[in-house]
Amino acid sequence: DLMPKVPMVFDFCREASLEAESASPVLFVQAWHPEFAAVERTAEVRTRAKVFGLSDDDVKEVTKMINDNAKKNWDKSAKLWRQDSESYGAVSKALQDEVNAEKKKEEEAAEAKRKEDESNDEERKAALEELEKKRKAKREMEEEKERIRLERKKKLEEERMKRDPWLMVPEVKKAEELLEDLKAQRRDANAKLEFDLSTSLTKDISKAERELKKTIKKAKKEYKKSQKAGDAGTPEKAAEEPASV
Repeated sequence: DLMPKVPMVFDFCREASLEAESASPVLFVQAWHPEFAAVERTAEVRTRAKVFGLSDDDVKEVTKMINDNAKKNWDKSAKLWRQDSESYGAVSKALQDEVNAEKKKEEEAAEAKRKEDESNDEERKAALEELEKKRKAKREMEEEKERIRLERKKKLEEERMKRDPWLMVPEVKKAEELLEDLKAQRRDANAKLEFDLSTSLTKDISKAERELKKTIKKAKKEYKKSQKAGDAGTPEKAAEEPASV
């Protein structure tokens, strides 16, 4: 209820209405909001100076009055308004609720990420264990293949020694090792696309193959000669004692 000649202050930012049983004169004065800062008020005065018909001196005087009161009284008024205003409380609560909701959302996302990371860690651990099993099985398979290869090589060497004992003499073995080394170098050069080196090694390989044939032929001849002379001994002895040139 409005009392005659008694002012009433209310927050014009909120919905309000005024009713009367008959026509009644009411003086309505709109004041600056307590949250309307001093710099905003002085800027408003300068912007509207021409409309209000204010001179430069008037503007200076009004803005000085605004700044002086802002320092002395308006900060206190704003604090009181924040304390008692339902509007400020509602807005403040809404903003705080928004901050809390965002914080809660971030915490939930962080927790979900932590659980996901833990799950991924378990999956990675299981995957690594499975990979290690496969690698171990592959190593064992390769080791078994290598063992079989070495056994086969040994058997072939034994059969070779029995069949062609002259192939076991040091000169022949040395020539064979040289040939195998050159072939390995050429394979490496081809893998590295070093074609000039590969071509050069091919020539060296051809030369080594010819030398190997000559060495085998010579070793065979010496072996046959010693056999005829009755001085060949066992194949092992022939392999251990190189034929004299």
